[in-house]
Amino acid sequence: MNKFRITITLLFITIFSITTFAQDKLNQYKYLSIPKQLSLQKNPNQYNINTILKDYLNKYEFTAFIQGDTIPNHIKPCDILNLDADKSGFLTTKVIISFTDCYGNNVYNSKEGVSRIKEFKPAYYEALRAALKDPNIQKHQFSETIASVTPSVPTTPIKQTTKSTNTFTLEFKGQHYQFKETDVQNEYQIFQHETLVGTLKKSDGNNYTLKAGTLNGTGTFDDFGNFSLTRVNPVNNASITDIMARID
Repeated sequence: MNKFRITITLLFITIFSITTFAQDKLNQYKYLSIPKQLSLQKNPNQYNINTILKDYLNKYEFTAFIQGDTIPNHIKPCDILNLDADKSGFLTTKVIISFTDCYGNNVYNSKEGVSRIKEFKPAYYEALRAALKDPNIQKHQFSETIASVTPSVPTTPIKQTTKSTNTFTLEFKGQHYQFKETDVQNEYQIFQHETLVGTLKKSDGNNYTLKAGTLNGTGTFDDFGNFSLTRVNPVNNASITDIMARID
């Protein structure tokens, strides 16, 4: 009996520690960036989901922006968490809300929200509401103390270099994306209207990994600086290749 009680106690302590750690990671951040088009959407702000998410998250002591909103100058890019929501399931709609930092590292994933409604719009609403009931989201409380002692940094060591910043702009479907090289060689932050929307990192050889909401994928640059991006359509799992044209 004593061994059983010790096991249960240790299990409780472990679960409590994991939960507290996850809560502290979210509490480091006050600001959220919501893309105009989430991974689960076919069109920008489809079903008004992005606006609804913004309103919900502002209730949980976040300050949420939708890409394109004006962000005060005092807010640094790495003060902002990037949000996305993806779905899975066949007979049910399952939604998870993910939070990543300015380097593309995952900070937190919500609990899975599930809906058995067949129609997309009400199914998304129900699944997203369920995901937002995640206690670590609802109990979010920004702590400047935690943020100051635990800054947002990559999970892998970075090599500092002394070089000039390389900046260029790509155009995709009428939208301009500005790429600014970080202190790490072959690693870029991606901005749209001065809002951080993602990252581009060299993976191996001439291949790069791009993480920017619906533009998540891999690709290479050609001799003219254009970027060939390959993504996977979440609806049918088909590969899509698009060209992001270099304009400067």
